[in-house]
Amino acid sequence: MRAIYWMICAVTLLTAGCWGRTQVEKGFSGALDEYREAVLSNQPRKAYRLLDSDTQQKLPYAQFEREWKTNRREMVHEARRMKLKNARMQAVIYLRKDVTATMVAEKPGQWRVEDAPGLRPAPSDPAQLIRMLVSALERRDFAMYLSLLSPAYQKAVSDEIEQKIKQIEKAAEQMSTTSGSGEVARIPLDATGAVLLVLRKVNGAWRVDGWESARSGKGK
Repeated sequence: MRAIYWMICAVTLLTAGCWGRTQVEKGFSGALDEYREAVLSNQPRKAYRLLDSDTQQKLPYAQFEREWKTNRREMVHEARRMKLKNARMQAVIYLRKDVTATMVAEKPGQWRVEDAPGLRPAPSDPAQLIRMLVSALERRDFAMYLSLLSPAYQKAVSDEIEQKIKQIEKAAEQMSTTSGSGEVARIPLDATGAVLLVLRKVNGAWRVDGWESARSGKGK
């Protein structure tokens, strides 16, 4: 039922070209505001009730509460950055088993097709897949590279990139203007300082020189 509802909603928005905020977007906005408020006011039960049923089955409340206490500082930090204007709605339509189309809306009422059957390369055998993979890497075509990964692996790679982005953003907020006054700067990317982003001045301009572990000093 959820998939059918999303499909009807997406098709209606595309054909009607609505500019006003839809009921889906109103619900999205309300849920986002409620979750943000629950985090900032330290109400784990309220936040847990806003999780969908599948997530609740995979994540019992007792575990959710433990994670809530352990990651409290990080959650508050992210909640303060959680603004509706930065949100990007996404709807996945299940056409058949293992066949989906993805719709996105970066502005109210403006839905677009992000992914659908036929838009991605479909190698017919392993050898062709490897050739396409090599070609994508040679051309630095990372969008093509990601499209050749399985959905689960693609998500894992995307999640890791997203985590790095959050770490860098957080580090940037904590940096002082004098932290890179020499030729090399090492910026901690987590609360413990276990992972460092290494910056180096090259020909007068700062560049990222790699990642280091505070313990081993080896690049990551």
